[in-house]
Amino acid sequence: MSRPTISIHRPRPAPPQFVAAADAIHGLARGLNSPFHRRPPPGFLRGIDFYSGFDLLHAMANGMHGFHAAHGRYPDLLEPRTYPDKVFWRKFLSLTKVPESGDKLNHGHFIPDRLKPLVLLPEVVWRSALPRLPDDDEIEPGWYFLKANHGSRFNARVRFPLAADARDRLAAEAARWLAHAYGFGDGEWWYSLIPRRIFLERSLSGPDPIVTWEFTVANGVLAGVNAVKRIGAVTHVAWMRDDLSVHDFQDPAEYATVAPARPADYGRLVELVLEIARPFNFVRVDLHLVDGAIYLSELTLSPSNALAGRPPDFDRHLSALWNVLE
Repeated sequence: MSRPTISIHRPRPAPPQFVAAADAIHGLARGLNSPFHRRPPPGFLRGIDFYSGFDLLHAMANGMHGFHAAHGRYPDLLEPRTYPDKVFWRKFLSLTKVPESGDKLNHGHFIPDRLKPLVLLPEVVWRSALPRLPDDDEIEPGWYFLKANHGSRFNARVRFPLAADARDRLAAEAARWLAHAYGFGDGEWWYSLIPRRIFLERSLSGPDPIVTWEFTVANGVLAGVNAVKRIGAVTHVAWMRDDLSVHDFQDPAEYATVAPARPADYGRLVELVLEIARPFNFVRVDLHLVDGAIYLSELTLSPSNALAGRPPDFDRHLSALWNVLE
């Protein structure tokens, strides 16, 4: 796969996000302890290793532009203190296992062998490097998700057999997914190392929405839990502490829409999450819980690409637990 390129308008004088990115790179490059003087171990990369020359400046500037739009300021890469700053820092300076990180067809590699009988993967019934959907007689009738493996929001619920108009629409959508170098332009570079595929995954809930349990783990400590339900184009979130008590800022109506039932044997579930998260300094482990079975949905390394705003108390809680960056 050819390396994507970053396209960016270059007005004069330099826009402020370029100045902020250049200042950050200059600050990081100074001194004997500069991260630029350290090479990553085999099988790992950082953003500063992946991007070369002006690509690093451009990707960081693009990321900073979005960060400023979301938070009203630029991130601090020299002394990151807030949770969004640390997520942004992670994109460029944290060691990331490659090429499997972010690959929705290979995240099973992160399940320890001894846990594989307990933590399952949704069934993938078909995959392809081309935007051509399988014929109806190749797929058992039923509900599936059509997904791409190399980015976020590349998914559509489908039912086989497919109507002709649905097939054409989904093939066009899959072509757009496969053509998109997700994350390359603003710092989520690890997706660029994934061989792009589309695939069909059997739905765990048929045509109905399913709750995704998102466990945020920082420095080996469970920092918080979200229960997420996507209904059509709308995403509903229940924000909870590590013990599943609801945060004060949670909207009761939103919580009632998600209606997350407390998982059975929750203490054991947390132990499994922490074991999966053990190799990571920071990660969000996303699970589906269906009929007593546990399914790994994905591992997220930069939740919301550092763009989501959170109440200040919760931000401080997350940042305090994620107290060691590496």
